[in-house]
Amino acid sequence: MKIEIKYRTFCLAVIGAVLLCACKKDEEILTGISIAKVNVVNAVVGGGGVKANVSDKKMYWINNSVSLPYGSSKLYVSVAGQKTFLKVVPTNDTTNLWYDKITNLEAGRMYSMYLSGTPTKIDTMLRLESDLSLPSLDIGRKLTSVDSVINLRFINLSSTGPKIIINVSGSDEKETSPLGYQEYSAFKRYPLPYNVNSISFEIRNSNDNSLLLRFNYNASVYRFRNVTIAIIGQYIAPPGLPVAGVNAYMPIQIPYL
Repeated sequence: MKIEIKYRTFCLAVIGAVLLCACKKDEEILTGISIAKVNVVNAVVGGGGVKANVSDKKMYWINNSVSLPYGSSKLYVSVAGQKTFLKVVPTNDTTNLWYDKITNLEAGRMYSMYLSGTPTKIDTMLRLESDLSLPSLDIGRKLTSVDSVINLRFINLSSTGPKIIINVSGSDEKETSPLGYQEYSAFKRYPLPYNVNSISFEIRNSNDNSLLLRFNYNASVYRFRNVTIAIIGQYIAPPGLPVAGVNAYMPIQIPYL
């Protein structure tokens, strides 16, 4: 019996030592490497899904099973302060490079890579996000009617659409100046009562103030976050019929912190 107990104690001690060493190694890995983040946004009309390589290593596309659908975004994490590959290809033809750059990303920073236009005319924009902030959140404190729970901004990624302006539904006050293609507003903090989960916006043509889209932002999905609302898709001016389906003129949500 004593031998069995001693053996069990010895085994537990060995297991504990192994786990402790593993934890220390993990801590060294986590604390010894500086990282940067890149939010890749796919708004290429008619381009379908894309694959991206945001890392310090070259990639064989056949080994990358992650396809970013049109009208969506994905946050990538890479080692900072050294050579970083930024490459994007369409999922259906990985020999066709849509974006190909090698750069050094700053440690601890967030970037956005916007892909828009069409497959025959890809437009790209790589932006260092310098105005991100964390909306107020005090854990354990009951929310009140003055809590600011969301930071929003707007970007126009429709290459065929007009300049746009945005207002909250029922208000004549403009939330942005006119935004042309690839132009964006600054983040704006929206104070929401704790029991209100949505804000309704109207996207209008800045030339004549005509209504283009209505958009209901559901704050319960991304509370206490920075979120970009991107207007994407193919716009056809009246009296032409609007494009239906996946390439329709529409807003999408791009979450950050």
